[in-house]
Amino acid sequence: MPGLAPEQRLQKHKALRDWLRFQLQQTESTIQQLERQVEEDRRRQVARAA
Repeated sequence: MPGLAPEQRLQKHKALRDWLRFQLQQTESTIQQLERQVEEDRRRQVARAA
């Protein structure tokens, strides 16, 4: 980005920031879903063992 004007660089960095925020939200959502799934699987295993 060295050839870009400061305003263009700012716009690109803001766009990157927004994209990274979106990716973080998606990743956090996936992690939460997987944590719930793992917990449900553990409960089922305990229930079967009882």
